Amino acid sequence: MPRCHKPALILAISVACLGLVQAESLYRIDAAELVGTTLFDQELLESGLVTVKPTVAADSGGDLRVLEQCLWSVGIDLSQQPVILTPGKMVCVGPAQEVLETIPSGTIESTGTCREDNCLPFAVAGGTTFVMQLNAPLSFDLQPRNER
Repeated sequence: MPRCHKPALILAISVACLGLVQAESLYRIDAAELVGTTLFDQELLESGLVTVKPTVAADSGGDLRVLEQCLWSVGIDLSQQPVILTPGKMVCVGPAQEVLETIPSGTIESTGTCREDNCLPFAVAGGTTFVMQLNAPLSFDLQPRNER
């Protein structure tokens, strides 16, 4: 009959509890919409990602300082008309220099211009804004770093 090793059992329970604690978000922002502004001209010849700088309204609640050092990817699907925009990953450097990430949940209003009838290439000028109506607060989790 197998013996129960109390130290091993206690260690296993401790690690499981630690995992639950780490799963909670470090930072949260409550906002109705998220605005992303392109930093430079971008032109897509096929479906892909556009990089934007995210912001929220000043009256939003939560840890707004998290957005000070963030970049956000917006997916652009050119296979359908009108073009479909989807939220991608947002990566930030947090107030304590931790690397954070989230994927916003919501609907992005269409923007950008088609150069041809088939929408290839698709151009987004620097300073163009993407507005996303958020379905949920932004919750930022730690991103594992590759330490060497």
